[in-house]
Amino acid sequence: MQIVSFVGAVIISGCVLCGAPAAGGSANAQTAAVTTAPAASPPATTALPRGRVYLFRGALGLIFSRGMDKLAKRIEEAGVAVDVNEFTVCAYVAERAIREYRQDPAPITLIGHSMGGFCALQFAEKLRAENIPVSLIVTIDPAHLMPKLPTNVERYMNIFLARDVLGGGDVEPEKGYQGHFSSFDLSKLKGVLHINIDKMDIIHTQLLTKILQIPETPARLEGEGVPIRYVVPPDAAVEQCDYCGSAKLEWRKCKLICADCRQINKSCADL
Repeated sequence: MQIVSFVGAVIISGCVLCGAPAAGGSANAQTAAVTTAPAASPPATTALPRGRVYLFRGALGLIFSRGMDKLAKRIEEAGVAVDVNEFTVCAYVAERAIREYRQDPAPITLIGHSMGGFCALQFAEKLRAENIPVSLIVTIDPAHLMPKLPTNVERYMNIFLARDVLGGGDVEPEKGYQGHFSSFDLSKLKGVLHINIDKMDIIHTQLLTKILQIPETPARLEGEGVPIRYVVPPDAAVEQCDYCGSAKLEWRKCKLICADCRQINKSCADL
């Protein structure tokens, strides 16, 4: 069974998280331009700002939300400015982000796990008060009681576990919200828990892809959108065995074991 990217199918399509590029001219018109006009030198390009990413851990984040640190490392290695903090300093980091944006405007991405997701929406509220847009917010199994998604957010994704007592936050947009909204409920997937959902490599890979694409794919806000809500079916595979590629992975006695080759892919110590 091939790996199923339940998030990537929507992310990469561009219909939810990024505006489609403007359509070009017809093929005939382009051919005519090539045959009737001499080749012109390519125009000088100006590097687009890569943006800033602010990540927030949840309660006891240094123990249970270390996936945010793992994601931050990948973002930093990709050349994007990134900051990872506890949710308790949310207001302080938001004030600093406002100052940084005033000095050097660049796309802002907010990502939070558990109470870090609650912080991300509060963070966006503070930016709205300063007329600063947020390019992307991702909440990963956020707290159950969440504020509404503010209207200055261009793209929003909630990846959560509906029946989880530690998270389970099902976020709603404010009335009049015109951005891209998508929600993925992973509660039917076996082995996905509040304490490991923030560490899933497939989610990290898709989020990094979108962060890198944001400067070149501005959101198109054309009236109030229709939120996309998807409950991921229980037979969707979200990980593959590192050794044989099988999707038959099961947690047994704190070890993620492949049912086909019996290799241990991960243990609780890795979470």
